[in-house]
Amino acid sequence: MATSAPHPHLSEYEVWWRGHYNFLKEKGYSLRSRYSPDWVPSWTNANKIDIDCEDGIVPPHYLVLDARRIQDGARVSLKRIDVSRHPYEIEIGRYFSTPPLSIDPAN
Repeated sequence: MATSAPHPHLSEYEVWWRGHYNFLKEKGYSLRSRYSPDWVPSWTNANKIDIDCEDGIVPPHYLVLDARRIQDGARVSLKRIDVSRHPYEIEIGRYFSTPPLSIDPAN
C-alpha cells in the first residue's frame, strides 16, 4: 500500500484513502472518483463550486468512507482501523457479522 503525497483538494486523512485506492479496487471495492490517484476535481474546468459536485463531497468522519462493491454494486462502508490502538476491533466486527448476530436488525 502506498504512501501518497499531499493534494491541494484532499485533507490529510483523505490522502490515506487515495493511497489505498488501487489496493481496495484489487480487493473488489470502488471508491468515489475523488480518491483516484489520477483525480482532477470536476469543478476546476466548470462554472461550479466544489460543494455542488459529487466529487466535492467530503466524508463526515475520517475513519469511515462509503464505497461500492464491484461484484454487485452494493453500497458498503469501509473503516480504517488502527490495530495498535484497537487490537480487538476486527475480531469484534467479524463476530457481529456472523449469524445469528448478523441477521439481528439491532446490530
